[in-house]
Amino acid sequence: MPDVFISSQERLAINMRIAIAYDLIYPFTMGGAERMVHEIAVHLGKKHEVHLFSIKFWDGGNSYEIAPNVYAHAVCKPMSSQSRTQATSHNLLPTLIYSLALTRALLKHGPFDVVDCVSIPYMPMYGAKLACMLSGTPLVSLWLEVWRGPHWREHFGRVMGTVGQILEYGARHLPCKFLAISKYTRDALLEAGVKPDGVELVQPGIDWKAIQAVPAFDGSWDLLYVGRLIKDKQVALLIEAVALVREHFPEVRCRIIGEGPERQKLEEMVKSLQLESNVSFAGRAEDVYGEMKISKIMVHPSRREGFGIVLIEAAACGTPVVTINASDNASKDLVYSGKFGIVCDRITLVQAVSELLSDQARRETMGRAGKEWSRSFDWEQTARCAGEVYLNASKRRRND
Repeated sequence: MPDVFISSQERLAINMRIAIAYDLIYPFTMGGAERMVHEIAVHLGKKHEVHLFSIKFWDGGNSYEIAPNVYAHAVCKPMSSQSRTQATSHNLLPTLIYSLALTRALLKHGPFDVVDCVSIPYMPMYGAKLACMLSGTPLVSLWLEVWRGPHWREHFGRVMGTVGQILEYGARHLPCKFLAISKYTRDALLEAGVKPDGVELVQPGIDWKAIQAVPAFDGSWDLLYVGRLIKDKQVALLIEAVALVREHFPEVRCRIIGEGPERQKLEEMVKSLQLESNVSFAGRAEDVYGEMKISKIMVHPSRREGFGIVLIEAAACGTPVVTINASDNASKDLVYSGKFGIVCDRITLVQAVSELLSDQARRETMGRAGKEWSRSFDWEQTARCAGEVYLNASKRRRND
């Protein structure tokens, strides 16, 4: 992949030069945030010039063209011990290295009309802000979640958790505009003191027609999980549920699709519970929509979710969802509004799954409701909303 150079003549035909900074990048890591950044970039690339800044997970040169007018730039290399699987959890040291190098990368490839730095992890926001101050560029932020004090301390301990909380607090004062990915995130930002006119709702989308065109795979799964294998997703809770559901459904089959630092621990858990014939793992699916379409239920036991694109994709496939009623799980609001699944708590997860497995008619009703409801989510609309925020920020800069 060769380095990319854009001529001044080519730039004259394009409205804005947009930079989006996020340490992970699709398709080398495949979380919801990476997918959203990718889709926004590709759609806006039809009219603007978009540059993505990430850790270098690809082979070849430090820059390459993702799509017409869309370019990826390496801010730094991954650590020698950092695999793409480990990268899905935003490890501290690689994130710090990325953050320190981001200022130079943005200045090197600039100037830009606007810089969007994705909120999590929060450290890069400071490097992006420094570059913006030096170049006079407005900084906005695609804001994924708002972490609370107990969550920081649970993840990083009392000392480092407090440091993280301070970094997040400071990061909330750096952008001139926030792009909240869900109503939950928008409300949390407002509660944290952000002014209402400083937040725009920019929800993720899906390619509904493309999903409908994907053929279902042969075979079937009773239960399916798709997502990162990290602690907050609580995949262990799903495995425990399978062990109990098996008492009434001995042949129950569960598919777990995803990568992350918890995979080895989860595989060991499956062995200890003697569930090898019931639970299978796939780091990446050949086509996840084909797997969704042959699954009776998508189980999403995450306790912390800023949005939950995978639930909308499941709904578009006609697959009912069971998710957890956790205070920081924004995806439960999607299930409530779309009526395509069940929201339960940890204790009633087994009951909810068992009820749906036993009731095909109910599953079909939920599947039809979800498929119709999911039509309203569209990547073109997502990119248009983001583009309006970028354009308004850019205009403010020109008027200053």
